[in-house]
Amino acid sequence: MSSSDFPYISPEQWEAVGVMAGTFGQDRIHEMLRTFPQEKQILHVNQFMENIRRTREQSAKEAHENAQLQVQERLSQLQQREEALSLRERQCMYDRQVENDDLRAQVQALVAHLSAQAQQPVPQPIINIPESLMGNSNSGNNPRKYKIPVSNYDGKSGRALLEWILDCNKGIRALGLTKNDEQVDFAMAHL
Repeated sequence: MSSSDFPYISPEQWEAVGVMAGTFGQDRIHEMLRTFPQEKQILHVNQFMENIRRTREQSAKEAHENAQLQVQERLSQLQQREEALSLRERQCMYDRQVENDDLRAQVQALVAHLSAQAQQPVPQPIINIPESLMGNSNSGNNPRKYKIPVSNYDGKSGRALLEWILDCNKGIRALGLTKNDEQVDFAMAHL
């Protein structure tokens, strides 16, 4: 049986007849083509083609809807992940701010302690050495200021913190910093 035996069936309809034979069985389709009138054959083939078209459209629609749902679900997951990251970032920033505030308070307390020590009278030397021998060209109230290298604080507690505090104290005294703000700024610059 070939399409030339049924000239009233278009090539597109003939393809549908082949699909019908695979679906319903070749014997039933042969029987339909031999026994049904042409109009009824074409009506059945067209109905079958329409059902296939509707099924394909429905499948495509469902696939499209599923794809949209998957995209929306993925977007929702990405938004939730972004919100979680944003919360973590804010928590980290808050933790760093708390650490910085704690460190600033410790430095201010240290500076206050060092300032209190600096206010104590300095013992006078036993021997009076003339300034000309000491190499001081300055005279009067303007003592010479020296810059002493101060190591940066490496974040460790214990001995490292103590050494850094002593270095800062030496640097502050050498520069003649007397105001608390200046001393705190100096210490913060060497963190």
